[in-house]
Amino acid sequence: MKGIYKSDNAGESWYPIDADQKMIYTYFKRLFRSPFDPNSFFVTTSGGGVFKANLDEDKLKAIEGFQGQYVTAVTFEAPSLNQNSPRILVGTRENGIFQGNIPVKEFRQLNTGLAYREVNTVLAHADYLYAGTIQGIFRWNPKSGKWSDFSDGINNKNILSICAPTGRDLIFAGSGAYDGKKGRFQEISPLYRSKAGKAWEPIDTGCPEGTIVYSIVISPKAADHIYIGTSNGVYRSTNGGDTWSNVNKGLGKGVKVFKVEIMKVENGENVICIATSRGIFMANDAEKISWRSKSYGLPRTAVTDVILIR
Repeated sequence: MKGIYKSDNAGESWYPIDADQKMIYTYFKRLFRSPFDPNSFFVTTSGGGVFKANLDEDKLKAIEGFQGQYVTAVTFEAPSLNQNSPRILVGTRENGIFQGNIPVKEFRQLNTGLAYREVNTVLAHADYLYAGTIQGIFRWNPKSGKWSDFSDGINNKNILSICAPTGRDLIFAGSGAYDGKKGRFQEISPLYRSKAGKAWEPIDTGCPEGTIVYSIVISPKAADHIYIGTSNGVYRSTNGGDTWSNVNKGLGKGVKVFKVEIMKVENGENVICIATSRGIFMANDAEKISWRSKSYGLPRTAVTDVILIR
């Protein structure tokens, strides 16, 4: 999709944001909501750097220092005892990870110990930072001030997505395409889980081998309810990842799901919104999932990301 579109009626119709978007039209884009500024979000691009979008002013401003870079991910660190201000982390495809204080004045590289600088995703969880790279997961320890490999148990190390439920020492990771050598009887899992910082375990029962996992999200309804957006549609687990089943009614065949978002609405229900190779779809977070197209006003093309902002 060329630019960024907005809906102010729960997805019934969409229109382009007013900001000048020519500088991002030709790039693959991802969107990242800021927990510290509800009226802004960040846009990463596959070669044009990273931008901050201000919804109040309808402006799209390039973040200095990233022009021309392939930027893959943004995440945020909350203030702590050793850190007075919130921080932003930016992951890139070639130059590793950058960190800056909010409000952002400058960034510094945060690559000590990061053996692979091709970063797909970043996550701040509890006292640690996590980076999913093309060759495994790395964990940043603030005490040692460096990254260390955290991939024990993972055989498909091209990590595209990482997610962790709030208040639990539990992490989920999803992989991309596997390009290594495979043993004759070896199974390559697309999904992994780590408990209490221990080695990763595959959790792919019901999720076909070779599936690409683009997105992982925990349902606000129950911490054991997990949705994943994949190259084969949407899968759901209701037992913390032990088993999975596809929930693709209404999507059609061959739909890739690049992003899954869940938000509690005014009536107390949870609404799931997905960005797919065939536009936007929505469904209630219920026992039986039935997707409805919500792409009125959008170009007939793939939608690579969606974020829900109240």
